[in-house]
Amino acid sequence: MLIMRALQQTGGADQVDAVCDGVELMDYLHGAGPYAESAPVQRPSLILLDLNMPLKSGREALREIKADPELRLIPVVILTTSSSPTDIQESYEVGANAYCTKPVKYAELVSLIESVVHFWGKSVAPPVATQA
Repeated sequence: MLIMRALQQTGGADQVDAVCDGVELMDYLHGAGPYAESAPVQRPSLILLDLNMPLKSGREALREIKADPELRLIPVVILTTSSSPTDIQESYEVGANAYCTKPVKYAELVSLIESVVHFWGKSVAPPVATQA
């Protein structure tokens, strides 16, 4: 909820979809499970991924995303509480595009989200994603 509030506060919440866990994330990306009956899901231009999601961890989801030819070009920014050098290294080895540790103070979180939104939304040209 804090990230969604920070996104809204920075103007980066134009088209944000949020999921509750790693299983729902993969269902959303593949148009499966509860998303099977929906209109085709447009591929996200960016995924903010927490390593500590329930049901399927962010680590597992990152591996699946980067191993899938239809999903691997989507930029994935890890946004998590872990500052473990092992988590950082493993995330980059699997294909994370950036790794950010969530700050403790809300104002710092807003600043971080603003930087991420500006960089990935305005400064870089993302790969052209295919439709689901």
